[in-house]
Amino acid sequence: MNRILDERCCIALENKSDVRAAGDEAYDMAEKAPASIRVSFPVKEGVIAGLADMQLLTAQMYRKLNDGKRVNGADFCIAVPTDISGVQRRAFTDVIYRAGLREHSVSIVDMPIACAVGAGIHIFSGTPSMIVNIGGSRTGIAVIAEGGIAAYSAVPVGGDLFDEKIIQTVRRGYNLLIGHKTAENLKKQIGSALPGSPQVSVSAFGRNVLSGLPSRSTITADVICEAYASDLKQIGAAILSTLEKTPSVTAGQIRENGFYLTGGTALMRNIRPFLTKETGIPCAVAPSPSEAAIRGIIAIASDRQLAGIARRPENELF
Repeated sequence: MNRILDERCCIALENKSDVRAAGDEAYDMAEKAPASIRVSFPVKEGVIAGLADMQLLTAQMYRKLNDGKRVNGADFCIAVPTDISGVQRRAFTDVIYRAGLREHSVSIVDMPIACAVGAGIHIFSGTPSMIVNIGGSRTGIAVIAEGGIAAYSAVPVGGDLFDEKIIQTVRRGYNLLIGHKTAENLKKQIGSALPGSPQVSVSAFGRNVLSGLPSRSTITADVICEAYASDLKQIGAAILSTLEKTPSVTAGQIRENGFYLTGGTALMRNIRPFLTKETGIPCAVAPSPSEAAIRGIIAIASDRQLAGIARRPENELF
């Protein structure tokens, strides 16, 4: 079954462990749930910050994936960030072991490798490639050669930070306090990596910071673009910095062939031409970039030629 469940990593809890909602339904409750309901985001900055919440969320998502049916065990493969510690890496597998899913096996794969496979890159072809995965809270940049990671770096820049910068910019420019969901909607509706659309605008609702009263303002596209401009430049600088750590022949091939963008933020308007201009390197957006990692996991789990990429936790050196 190659079914993909694409939902938020979010869970709403009452009385600490009573699940009220999970995934997108829980995210819809954020910023408006009563005090008795806690909306939790158990993964922060690429690692599990709330192990118990993540166990509950994993169990809920597993049931939803199987339409509520009780499945007697399965094989699990998890994509994890490359540069996290052994303890942080083990937390991802512990979630499966402790969630009561009757697992048959659990394996892990590096996130850049999963993204590369999901982007349709033949990682054993002999031609090196670069993956730039812009996640929620960090951007991972990896040079992949001969099926492994030849160079890697990460910067604390991602979609969540862009939303935070939009909140700050709107507050300074319009004296309007908006929430994270409103900021995300502004980013999706009129956000762009390049300025030049001052006539494009959208109305946003929030609270006036001077009067404290509900208020509405018209936000322009250029204001949104300005909010995270420096962060996008940081991604461009990190790409060049990663190439500097790459052997010269490999770096030369990547400069000629370009790099691939994955992650939800890869769908931002004009991000491809922006990063091409910043780095001087051709840039392509992977097909279905927000699903690249999970599509890579599916391929790795089902293709015998790729199965060796995934590693069992007991083989990891923690």
